[in-house]
Amino acid sequence: MFGMPCLKRDTGKVLAGSWKDGGITVKLTDVTQREAALALPDVALFDPGMGRVMKEWVHGPATQSKRWIDLVEQSIRA
Repeated sequence: MFGMPCLKRDTGKVLAGSWKDGGITVKLTDVTQREAALALPDVALFDPGMGRVMKEWVHGPATQSKRWIDLVEQSIRA
């Protein structure tokens, strides 16, 4: 997706990816989980650079790397 290394389900659907700024992107379809992630410092809705955010995707910067595993696990369980 967007030319970045990704974690995919066996169906080929992308769950998370390594973004070019050193952060990660994670698809969080659950509204509660997404809102909790967005409440973390520096976490925002993911904008791949086209000026249009992706409503189910969050960007976790390197400053939040300790939370990445939690975010990815939430995406896997969805």
